[in-house]
Amino acid sequence: MTEEKLESTMSLLRGVLDYESFRNVDLVIKAAIEDVSLKQQIFAELEKYCLPYCMLAGNTSTIDLTIIGFAVNRMFFPYTQAALLLVERGTNPYRIDNVITKFGMPMGPFRLADLVGFGVAIYTGMQFLENFPERAYKSMLIPILQEDKRAGEVVFWADSLGSNHICSRLDEWSKTYGDFFKPCPYLAERAAKGIPLVRNSELHAFDYVC
Repeated sequence: MTEEKLESTMSLLRGVLDYESFRNVDLVIKAAIEDVSLKQQIFAELEKYCLPYCMLAGNTSTIDLTIIGFAVNRMFFPYTQAALLLVERGTNPYRIDNVITKFGMPMGPFRLADLVGFGVAIYTGMQFLENFPERAYKSMLIPILQEDKRAGEVVFWADSLGSNHICSRLDEWSKTYGDFFKPCPYLAERAAKGIPLVRNSELHAFDYVC
């Protein structure tokens, strides 16, 4: 895509903080984490503003899986469950991701969870357990991590150790395992100055850069 085309495309986008501008749209695509009540709330609010002919669409990875029938989830569901089972029995998660990528998947389940965010992964797992309890593996590790406040809000947890500690460990890993672990410029800068990763310690979890 050329820079001119990029600027032209981006000029068509506009951010809003309420539903007033939804009154004259033809299509709305909802994208939210795997929380049924949240999705229902969004659709209920949209119906108050959108015209009768407006098409309300949405995406989901786990809810009503048997009806939706995503092919990717037919594969992702079992190998993610198996991966979690193996980790809780002592297998290195990096080894699991490496084996799965060698098999042909674009990335392993743990790298994917890191990419989309641990909160999303938790909600997804809850939906699996709620909708398919007889087929889902109930993790013994995740509840312990949550109780110990070690699940989610990763940057806040990192600040409890210190930006310099995180940066130095990643630097060591990058020398051993490759540039995948090389600290990003933001982290390196904060570590060099000895300041936290969170811009302001009083901000909420969505106000940091990672």
